[in-house]
Formats: sequence, structure tokens, C-alpha cells
Amino acid sequence: MSFMKGDLLRRTRRLVKGLAKAEPVWLKAMEQAPPATFPRAENKLKPICLPEDVYIKKFFKKHPESKYEDAIKISGFDPPPARIFGGRVLELKEQGVK
Repeated sequence: MSFMKGDLLRRTRRLVKGLAKAEPVWLKAMEQAPPATFPRAENKLKPICLPEDVYIKKFFKKHPESKYEDAIKISGFDPPPARIFGGRVLELKEQGVK
């Protein structure tokens, strides 16, 4: 059924109408009270960018081996060194340090 467009109700109606499938018990009830449909996003979603992301990218350029260290500590509570570096740079910039 993945090749057919539409939601479950439309797909099932087409299959029943084309005699490819027997009419399920729930079809009439679902036609009387169809499920809510939510609008899809027209445009692509924009990626989330944090202010410290610029400094994190610079950190990874200087220390590329740290990318692999962060992948190991997925369940850790301590932030990765790159995130600490980015946060610290932002703190210093707010204090006026160049």
C-alpha cells in the first residue's frame, strides 16, 4: 500500500472499491468520524542554530579528533568540550573581551 497516495481511509476505500481487499469492520465507523488531519509544512524546516555554533565549528576545525570523542559520550550528563568552549567564548564576548 505504500505506492498509493492518501491516508489510511482513502487507501482502504480504494482497495475495497477495486475488490483487492474485503471491507474491514471499522471502515463505516471511520468514514462517519474520520481522524483529524494536520497541515504539513509547506517549506523545509530550518535547522536550529545556536549562537555558540560558530565557535563550536571553529573548535572542530582546530581539533577534529574531538568529534569522535563526543560520539562516545551520548548518554553522559557533562557537555562535550566543544560546547563548553562555545559557551565560554560567548560569556567572554558578553563581558567585552575581544
